[in-house]
This record gives sequence, structure tokens and C-alpha cells, in this order.
Amino acid sequence: MNLKAYPPGDKLKSIIKRHCIYEVQFDKDQFQIQPILPLVVPTLEFLYGDQFKTVRYSDGQAEKVPYHGVLGPITQRKIYLEMTGNIGVLCTEFYPAAFYSVFKVPMHELTDLSVEGDVVLGKEINEISARILEAESDYERIVLVEKFVSSHLEAATKPSVVDAALTEMHRYKGLCSVHLLSKHLTISERHLENSFKKQVGVTPKLYNRILRFNRIFALLQNGAGGKSWQDIMHECGYYDQSHFIRDFKFFTGTTPAQYFAKPTDFENFFLGS
Repeated sequence: MNLKAYPPGDKLKSIIKRHCIYEVQFDKDQFQIQPILPLVVPTLEFLYGDQFKTVRYSDGQAEKVPYHGVLGPITQRKIYLEMTGNIGVLCTEFYPAAFYSVFKVPMHELTDLSVEGDVVLGKEINEISARILEAESDYERIVLVEKFVSSHLEAATKPSVVDAALTEMHRYKGLCSVHLLSKHLTISERHLENSFKKQVGVTPKLYNRILRFNRIFALLQNGAGGKSWQDIMHECGYYDQSHFIRDFKFFTGTTPAQYFAKPTDFENFFLGS
């Protein structure tokens, strides 16, 4: 498995969080099952290897992943990836409200969905996808994506109240009260919630919850400084074990002990960022 991350160019560093490359080659008839966990990071995805499938946990329905797509905010463990063959994927991750700022796509319409790129962004994305398939290096692929995003920057809106809310939520690591946050921003909770859902795709309350959950992986990825599970729980805002396990099972479908009994390199690469 080859997982790499690249920073965006200076022009896009307030829009794009990072570019991720995921490459792996499976033996013939070998399948990899990879869960997809909650992450509120709108993502442009381009395949330059073999196509693979997404499969719904609820009914087992499988769909081929398109060669170009937009992945909206993920709020629950609803699908997994079924991968085989020679996999190559470029994922360009945007900051939570930045995709809306540039492309004006209401993010609540993409929540828990992966949609073909041309459905959301128009036919131009087909040419970008074709050129990414022909590209021979990470650098060439990233330049193509950044040129595409840069061509839409004129339409980008200035920082909004949602950006200010996100700054405070990250500052307090998902432990800030939405009621107090709206008072601090001098807007109503209803206005904050509606604006947040439109630009980010989820409510502020759920965003805080996902932010706390993701912090578990960030702490573990950074070694957690020898902290116990009890310390990690408290640092992430879980004040008793039952609360922690309930949230963990909601987001992963399993207990922490069961989850970390298997390799988690893929999840840590994305969630721990």
C-alpha cells in the first residue's frame, strides 16, 4: 500500500487541504474490503488505475466508482470499498466550507454521497479526468487538478460566518457549545445551522461530534504521548466509557477493541490528518 500526501500550491492553500495519492496492487482474484468512516472533508476523486466498487452495508448493493467524482461529507459508516486489481486514486481534499465557496454546490445535497464529477461540476471535468489517466506522475496529476480549481476561483466567496464558526470549533477541538458559539458570532442558532448545512453539509452539532471522533485517530497517529485510553477519551470530550463506546460504535460499527485488532493504516491516513 502506497499512501502519499502533498500540500497545495500557495494560491490554493486556503481552499485545498491536501492532495492524497492511494496506490495498491492486488493479486488476481484478491479483494480488499475497506470501510469508509466519518470525515467532513469534501473531496475531488480521480481514478487512474482500475475501477473498484462501493458497497452499502444496508443491502449489499454495489456500484462502480466513477473515474471522476465528488465525495461529500461522510457522517456514518454506510459503505465500504471493494477493491481489486491495480488501484490508483488521486483525492484532492478541500477544507469543509471551501468546496461550496468555490463551486457553489449546496453541500447538504452531497451528504453521504459520491456523485460523478460532471453531474456536479459540468462536462469540463471529463477532459481533466482523461488527462489524469494519461499523466505519468503525481506532479502532473496535481497540476491538472489545481489548474481546474484555480479556474473557478473568481467565483469564490469571501470568508463567511461559517468559516468563523469552523475556526472556533477547531480551536476548541469540537468541545464548544453551539448555543454559545452562535451568541459569540451574534447570529441565531437557526441561522448558523442553516448556513452550516448549506456550506458544510452537516449541522454544527454533528460536525463537533465528528471532530471529536476524528481527534481519537489524530492522537493515536501522533503516538498519544503514552496516554491511556482513559486519557484519550477525556481529551476528546468523552466523560465516561459508555459515551465513548456508544459514539465509536455509531461511527465504526464496532467496539474500539475489535476495530484496532486489525490494521488501520488507511483509516489513520485520512482520519488522523
